[in-house]
Amino acid sequence: MSSAQEVEESLPFVDPCLEVDCPTYEAISVGRTVQDVIREELNNYPVLIETSEFNTRGNCLEKLQVIYDSSFRNKLYAIPQDPHWLEIFEGRGRHIYVCDSGQLNHYWDKDNQIPTTWRMVRTSIDLYLE
Repeated sequence: MSSAQEVEESLPFVDPCLEVDCPTYEAISVGRTVQDVIREELNNYPVLIETSEFNTRGNCLEKLQVIYDSSFRNKLYAIPQDPHWLEIFEGRGRHIYVCDSGQLNHYWDKDNQIPTTWRMVRTSIDLYLE
């Protein structure tokens, strides 16, 4: 034990609020919780259609590239959002493909009206709603 620790441990605790006026805090009223938001927006979240497992993230990304390339042959409008995220528009909706490590998740969004929160909670919706 260092001498600084010994000195610090030997000093008595003095509440700093005894010498000066410390602020007091009132309880903050809580608005909607994350669970409330998810429940309200759940009908607008894309639906998970399929999940495929790959040995590595690299293999998953290769599959994503194959899907992207085939979208051109099928004359579909595709937008790579990130190296691990691809959206293919079809009719009024879109297919969303996301590589989460070695797992490729395929979602369907029926109306292109995805709430922002879905991107943050999409892999753990069930955990939030427990």
